[in-house]
Amino acid sequence: MEPQKFSQKQLIAIGSVFVVIILLGVGYWYVSQRQNEETQQANEETNQALDSLSESLITSETVISNPVEGKLPELNPVEKANPYKEYKNPFE
Repeated sequence: MEPQKFSQKQLIAIGSVFVVIILLGVGYWYVSQRQNEETQQANEETNQALDSLSESLITSETVISNPVEGKLPELNPVEKANPYKEYKNPFE
């Protein structure tokens, strides 16, 4: 069995395919590394924002849950519903 001889065109084509495969592999590696760096940077920024937010929430004064508490007049509709409350029985 004789070794197969490749023509110059075939060698150039095979070499080009190898170069393209290597370039695609390097490109994929570069993009994945860049995305990891961006993800880590975004995670750090998010953690810093959460830390500053939690510090501001811890140090802020307590918020009143009912802002009108104690400012409204006492209005009980049951007391105003009886028109005879002030009526005095003359036979007592």
